[in-house]
Amino acid sequence: MRFELFMKSWKAKSLSEDEYSNVIGVFAALNNAIDNDDFNELETTSPICSALYFYALQSDKNLSEVRNLSQAFLSEEPDFFVPNNLKRLIGQFWIEIQYGRLEAQTNKINLKESLTHSTSPTDYLSYLNDTRLNPIYANKSDKLNIDFCVSSLPFPLEVLDPRIVKIPAGKSNEYHKHAHETVFIFIQGNGRVKIDDLIFEVQSGNFVFIPRWCMHQTINSGETEMIFLAVADFGLTGKSFVGNYLKTARLKQTS
Repeated sequence: MRFELFMKSWKAKSLSEDEYSNVIGVFAALNNAIDNDDFNELETTSPICSALYFYALQSDKNLSEVRNLSQAFLSEEPDFFVPNNLKRLIGQFWIEIQYGRLEAQTNKINLKESLTHSTSPTDYLSYLNDTRLNPIYANKSDKLNIDFCVSSLPFPLEVLDPRIVKIPAGKSNEYHKHAHETVFIFIQGNGRVKIDDLIFEVQSGNFVFIPRWCMHQTINSGETEMIFLAVADFGLTGKSFVGNYLKTARLKQTS
């Protein structure tokens, strides 16, 4: 799975500029070490580079495989063959990418230190008419009967991302999917929620679970504005997901 995920991201050019440069750097350093027969050149590179170097030294066949693979990465070939024996090593790039993206969060979790950021009670309290609510995006399409807006809460959250969603009477939000899982807490109004092939009624006081990557939509079938709080782990998935996250979620941001 690690190998497949990395190669899919590599071929789709979904890595960040730094991540791309790190992979290229590994193979450039590997070539130099092999050409100069000097392992010391790998001391400051990724452990993947050392593993590939020692694999190449085992036989002429292995050396040929590593040279061909290195050339493929350095020449940015759109598609190339990776021997089965090297798939596990190449899959380690995926681990390094994910660790690099999530390291800061996991370090804070394990340091066991308070992240209290203020001594003012107002910095921990918000409400529906709070002027500090930050409009994030909105979308309106008369043809699709879509009309909704989304605002974020004024908290310095790192993993959770609670958002206020408002849908006028008779309208809906987009039929979409995304990597983050979400819980909807309905505050006002009534209507229906679609989750893949399921559709069911909701009203104020209901909680709804939205799994990762499911197609879903919320429809306001009442006569008043629908308001719900969508609590997601966007702060985690937004970092872990490799690619254009907003494009994948098919969201239209406000200017």
